[in-house]
Amino acid sequence: MTQGFKNSVLALRAQQISESRREFNARGGKMDRCEQCLIAKHYCICGGAEYASCDAAVCLLMYHNESFKPSNTGRLIAEIVPDNYAFRWDRTSPDPALLALLNNDKYQPFVIFPAEDVETDRVVTQVEPVAGKTPLFIFLDGTWREAKKMIRKSPYLD
Repeated sequence: MTQGFKNSVLALRAQQISESRREFNARGGKMDRCEQCLIAKHYCICGGAEYASCDAAVCLLMYHNESFKPSNTGRLIAEIVPDNYAFRWDRTSPDPALLALLNNDKYQPFVIFPAEDVETDRVVTQVEPVAGKTPLFIFLDGTWREAKKMIRKSPYLD
């Protein structure tokens, strides 16, 4: 899984490991895993990952320990989309780099979330590109319950 660009989820995971005071232990924690894809080494998919040319950027707003989970698909998205960002969600102190990204004139942000769980005025059914702006798709990365909490408690995503 080595492309010519940075996988922001792996960078976030490395940062969280460096800040952690204890080891992340979960189901399957003793399995011998690939350090990149976190899949069991004999099923490693790193050699098959291919760069996807796209005219959009991706931002993964990750619930607390999501970057450590082998089942996390955000890491795979960040592996193939070159313009990718990952941040740990924080209700009270969002990362200043996240806020700067959301306010960057280069991007046109869209939060990807089921329509039935948000106010109707926030629902977009078709992306209308704005000249000179790159769509920035923001994925709330966690369980459905965590994602609902993230959308409700994050006024900066309005």
